[in-house]
Amino acid sequence: MHVNQGGGDFLKDQMRTRILVVDDDKAFRALLFKTLTDMGGFSVEEAETAEEALQKLEGVEFDLVLADLKLPGMDGLQLITRIVNSKPEILTILVTGHASIDSAVEAIKRGASDYLIKPFGLEEMLTRVNRVLEEKKRFVSIRDRSKGCLFSWEKLKEMKDNQTEFWAGDGFTRLRIVEVSDREEIIHMITTEGKLTWPLKFQKLDEVHNRVHRREISVLAYEIEKYIPTWGNYVSGLLRYLGCDRVAT
Repeated sequence: MHVNQGGGDFLKDQMRTRILVVDDDKAFRALLFKTLTDMGGFSVEEAETAEEALQKLEGVEFDLVLADLKLPGMDGLQLITRIVNSKPEILTILVTGHASIDSAVEAIKRGASDYLIKPFGLEEMLTRVNRVLEEKKRFVSIRDRSKGCLFSWEKLKEMKDNQTEFWAGDGFTRLRIVEVSDREEIIHMITTEGKLTWPLKFQKLDEVHNRVHRREISVLAYEIEKYIPTWGNYVSGLLRYLGCDRVAT
């Protein structure tokens, strides 16, 4: 078993990231290990089979599993499915060949974070690995900062039924919720004068937050402004009314 012990101060974040490489090809497994440790600076362990990987996952906390599709016994797709169902916090990337592209697509459907098609460049692999790790960091950040700032669709519907009004962030506009659509994930807002129809879509944030709780939405002004800057004032008003302080970036 190889475990990287180096990396230097400039790679402290990567060294805290543990990756499990699962492949029965010893030479290819060693190449991935060397690339992830020397070029990526990650802490890496290896497994030859899916069964060995599952044993390691019980004893060590890994951030990501990089698994080849073709393994003796349980294959990589079955392994990833097991991981997604039992340890959904662990990221997974399936490695497969051109002839197995359908398996890669199926892996994504089952919850894999990404896939790599052989032959692939080592830089491409590092880019994919870093991308899924960054997505996880963003998700964790949103989850942590959204604690205490969660409200359900039922809360919004109650506001609508009571025809509750609140001031928008500009200090001049009064807004009222006129429609809440759970199916479309949209809240429609209008001014009391009826001059503004404002559909607020939570699609971007909801895609991330639904991994924590499918029936609640985290409304964070900094996230919404990131995608829709012109709505910042209105979102701020809604946040204040709901008792949620604005979260700084």
